[in-house]
Amino acid sequence: MEVQYCRHCDTFLDNRYKRCPNCNGHAPWIDSYCPSCGSEDYVFHPYGFATGRSIAGGLVAGPLGLLSGFIGSTDIECICLECKQGWLISPTKGVTPTRKFKEIPEECFY
Repeated sequence: MEVQYCRHCDTFLDNRYKRCPNCNGHAPWIDSYCPSCGSEDYVFHPYGFATGRSIAGGLVAGPLGLLSGFIGSTDIECICLECKQGWLISPTKGVTPTRKFKEIPEECFY
């Protein structure tokens, strides 16, 4: 179990917390913020099936290319509560903006 400090209030805690017990900050062990507006208020969302990628794969590779929509479908996407911009966090690629939401989806979690 890895132990770190909360990025909001510097409280000593382990990385299994989704919120800091001291300041109630989101994902205290992830140094993340919205790439669009810089806000640190966000929720997590399962990325799911990518329809656009599936259509592009189908046009390029035929029926088997439709399966490309499942690439990355198990990823967790962050969604800003202020500007509704989505992004993915990767240890190798860093922060990658994904899509702009019109409203926050129901299946989000904190």
